[in-house]
Amino acid sequence: MAIEVRALTPVFGAEIVGVDLSTPLDEAGFAVVKAAFEEHSVLLFRGQHIEDEAQVAFTGLFGPPEEPRKSFVDVHDKSDLLTVANFDGEGNLYETDTAESNFRIGQRIWHTDGSFKARPSIASLLRACIVPPEGGHTQFASLRAAYNALPAEKQREYENSIAVHHFAHSRRHMGITFLSPE
Repeated sequence: MAIEVRALTPVFGAEIVGVDLSTPLDEAGFAVVKAAFEEHSVLLFRGQHIEDEAQVAFTGLFGPPEEPRKSFVDVHDKSDLLTVANFDGEGNLYETDTAESNFRIGQRIWHTDGSFKARPSIASLLRACIVPPEGGHTQFASLRAAYNALPAEKQREYENSIAVHHFAHSRRHMGITFLSPE
């Protein structure tokens, strides 16, 4: 089956059809995927049932993966993956008002993965392993699309601007205080 790229919106996001990420992607197939990523920014691969190793291998096609920052809420000891979960290693939901649950609350509002780093990642590759029967949606936005939608005079006004992101920002604004002011 040939790889098909289906736009999800008029401005960004595409679904990739005809790819099985549980097997290595050849050079030509990855060229299609990479071009789609460059054009659409967000790619959706529905119905993939892959193991950790296949995700890491696919990630490596984009370049050397960065080592995830480990935290006290990781539920496994894999050095090349970061788990985002609301439960501990035994499958128990985190209790309310614990450091673990508060850490995850900060991810409920808009944020950009790794933007606080001196050299941010090119992308985040997310895989849902356990999904609720309803809800649990992840939303995306495109700064490139937002900028392109601005009138020319606003684009010129922001042309030389930079954004400064800080890891603790979202947590501070949600009343989470497990990080020191420093």
